[in-house]
Parts: sequence; structure tokens; C-alpha cells
Amino acid sequence: MKDKLIKNAGMLFLTVLILAASCSKTGDGEMKIKKEGFGTLSDGRNVDIVTLIHPDGSTVEITNFGAAVVAVKVPDKDGNIEDVVLGFDDIDKGINLGIDTWYV
Repeated sequence: MKDKLIKNAGMLFLTVLILAASCSKTGDGEMKIKKEGFGTLSDGRNVDIVTLIHPDGSTVEITNFGAAVVAVKVPDKDGNIEDVVLGFDDIDKGINLGIDTWYV
């Protein structure tokens, strides 16, 4: 169990690191990283969501629950920010719809 937790934390860190490195700086700002609560599992473990925010308004939201990508919000051709990933608003909705949790 401890090995799975370390592996998942490592994968989340690696994903965030790769995404952070791929975001370029612009003259009007820097990329930001925000972490907040996303829900609680039935066994009491907290699930967090890490949001990478690019100066152009694009964001990527990743959980520490199997490094699941919850949202990728990017500008469309008219400049409106839209979510292009099917995801859940909270962890309970995903679990109640039968997402496998054996790997977490």
C-alpha cells in the first residue's frame, strides 16, 4: 500500500513538473500553481487538486487521486476559455459512477 502511495505521489509530481516546464513565461506574468481540497474518500483519505495556471488564462487541473486530469481549460478560436476534458466536479461523483480505485 505504501509503495502504491509513493508511486502515485511520484507520478503526480512528475506530471506537474512536466506541465510546469512546458508552460512558457510571457512578458506579462508567470505561471502559478494552486492546491486545494477536492473531496474525501470513504476510507478518510483527502483528495487534493493541483491547478496549473498559465498567464494566458489556460489551466490544467490534476488530482492526487491517481494523477487524474480533471480539467484542461484553454482558449478557443474566439479567445473564450473552455474546458476540453470530461471530468468530475468532485471526487464523490467519480467514485459513485464506478471509477476503479484499486490502483490508488
